[in-house]
Amino acid sequence: MRLVVATPLYPPEIGGPATHTLFLERALPAHGIDVESVPFSSVRALPKGIRHAVYAFRLWKRARHADAIFAQDTVSVGFPAVFAAWFARVPLLVRVPGDHAWEQGVERFSITDSLDEFQRRHYGRRVELLRRIARFVVRHADLVIVPSRYFERIVGGWLPTKDRLRVIYNGIDLTTVPVRPLTVPPRPVLVSAGRLVPWKGFAALIELIAQMPEWSLVIVGDGPLRGELMKKAEDCGVSDRVTFTGNIPHEEVFGWLSLADVFVLNSSFESFSYQVVEAMGIGVPVIATDVGSIPELMHDGVEGVLVKPGDVAGIETALRSVFTDRAGWQKRTAAAKQVASRFSADRTAEEVAKEIRALVGPARIRHQHHPI
Repeated sequence: MRLVVATPLYPPEIGGPATHTLFLERALPAHGIDVESVPFSSVRALPKGIRHAVYAFRLWKRARHADAIFAQDTVSVGFPAVFAAWFARVPLLVRVPGDHAWEQGVERFSITDSLDEFQRRHYGRRVELLRRIARFVVRHADLVIVPSRYFERIVGGWLPTKDRLRVIYNGIDLTTVPVRPLTVPPRPVLVSAGRLVPWKGFAALIELIAQMPEWSLVIVGDGPLRGELMKKAEDCGVSDRVTFTGNIPHEEVFGWLSLADVFVLNSSFESFSYQVVEAMGIGVPVIATDVGSIPELMHDGVEGVLVKPGDVAGIETALRSVFTDRAGWQKRTAAAKQVASRFSADRTAEEVAKEIRALVGPARIRHQHHPI
């Protein structure tokens, strides 16, 4: 069986779609499914509109000789994938790792509402267009996969029924061998990771580091806010204590996690955080915001510490407790390792492969008789 994976991000880019695509490439062949990835980066330099048409054509060329397309988002690759799958007469799976309309609204259109509030309100034409595209894609997909119960509730509101909606938690490969950085900042080291976008809360961590002169901060990842965040570090007088790694290989991400004294996720939205589970699996103390799917991964005081979004003082208190409550944190990191082991890459691969095999035959029949 052959699967074409349409992905908006691809290593060394960091982000859920990139990590999940790499996981599919490595894990599915053992289940009899060969994977060919088609990164959107191959067309990103083209003008808007044209890039999506070209990408749809490239997907179609590969899908003609495949058994299914698996899109890793709803808009940048999901929308072209609907038409590529239709013309190739193959079933379409869509993984929904986030709400693209909300993300663009926050990044580009000054929306400050939370994701949950966003589902209940209406906005300008451009945001509503993105919302309609996302819903069009999930309604025309043969199967929709979400990475958490939290996001099952969100995406379930986009569909007339939930019969084509599945929850499959992301698989984490904790056997990755860390590649430690050549230069290590002075300890203690706080590590955070993710795309450099507003809801990840990196600016607040830079401000916090300015109040804790003994700490160094490492921000793993890249994104549209990189220049702004670097200027923030300069304005706060902490450029010498804040490291921006940019996009780096997964082994190097593990390298930074393995040397961290603590991992902090200061996000206001998460459908599933790879880095939280990876840090838990390595045994790094984890402090995270109590949002989205995070409470499905860890409990406050049990596997780590949860704080409310925007509670920077709570993060500072938890950071200091890493050294004042060593016994408590030893218990938490031991419990966290046990939880992380449940997000087995093998288990996730088996679930994904099972859904693909169950879908391919019946879906092909439907595509032959019911065009869009």
